[in-house]
Amino acid sequence: MTRRITKLIMEKRSEYRKLVNNSLNSQTRSHKRRLLVILYETVVLGVVGDFLFWITVVGYFVTKYFTQTVTVPPLPSSLPAACCNLIAFLLVFYLTACYTRYTAQHDAVMNSGGFMSNICLFAHNWFSFAGKRRIFRYLNAAHILSFVGLEGVYDETNLFAPLNTAHRLLSETEIQKMKLYAFKGSTPYRVLLSWVMESIREEFIQGGISNAEMLKCLKLVFQLRGSLTRVYHFKQQPIPFTYIALVEVIVDWFLPFYAVSIGYTSAGNLHEGFFSFFLEFLYVVAYSLITTGLRRLGKRLQDPLGMDLEDFDVLDILSSAIDQTNKILRAPRLNLISEVEELDLYETVWDKIQPQTSQDGINLKGHLVT
Repeated sequence: MTRRITKLIMEKRSEYRKLVNNSLNSQTRSHKRRLLVILYETVVLGVVGDFLFWITVVGYFVTKYFTQTVTVPPLPSSLPAACCNLIAFLLVFYLTACYTRYTAQHDAVMNSGGFMSNICLFAHNWFSFAGKRRIFRYLNAAHILSFVGLEGVYDETNLFAPLNTAHRLLSETEIQKMKLYAFKGSTPYRVLLSWVMESIREEFIQGGISNAEMLKCLKLVFQLRGSLTRVYHFKQQPIPFTYIALVEVIVDWFLPFYAVSIGYTSAGNLHEGFFSFFLEFLYVVAYSLITTGLRRLGKRLQDPLGMDLEDFDVLDILSSAIDQTNKILRAPRLNLISEVEELDLYETVWDKIQPQTSQDGINLKGHLVT
């Protein structure tokens, strides 16, 4: 079961990357036109399968047919337009909140990798080999468990276990300690961050770093903890349900009413004005697609840590963080060259530049100009 879930996630990500690459690599106009009709994993397919969309279309046809046989009193044509303005305002406000939430979560997820790289850059220069290895293991294990603890699509079996087996992040003894918390919530990754801080303190005790350097490194760990916790804040505080319910109810009630009002205000003989009827029909379909599509898009943007193709590529984020931190910690140490070699490089570079004199009579090499 675990392998099937992991394989499914990888296949969906591979299909998405292939689609995006095909969209970006080709620059021809014909290909751009073909992109307009690509419906794979778009909101259009979801809208076409939405019951509300078909209720709206059927409501328009029924009203149009009814007005051909029965004399109806006039209806103010400004009423649908006024309602459209209200719906547009609610949807734009709703989508703005959803997109702001989406980008904020993306920033929190990506900033975590930056803080991890900063800690590893620090450890690379001052920590012992054993300390570097512990920092690498605990940081990346904490990063993985921060997603597992959200208790969404990813869990201990389909995310942590494969990555831990591939990179040997935690020993069996350490895994047993994590199982005390059932791999749920924010406690497991915070425990691992406390182990990171213990490793930093151990380096200080052994004399590898000074007290000031230890405090700076601990500050980076606190920043990482804050970045990982931000995702949990979004999980615990979604967009207020009352506002979502308001948007859902208004859209569900308005679209059928809108289709009926369009057919009602434009009552007339279909045979005498087929072109106008066709334009009205396209207008109703387009407005229904846009309104229903924006509502569904808002739902997808609220929680970007799922299985939808527009969600964050968690596997790629974690793999990149593991690869980046490993390369930083395994980078070769700098062997300082001699002063003679340094001076030779200095003179070689500056000889290619025409000396410029400052107001104090000193050129760029730092020599007085006579």
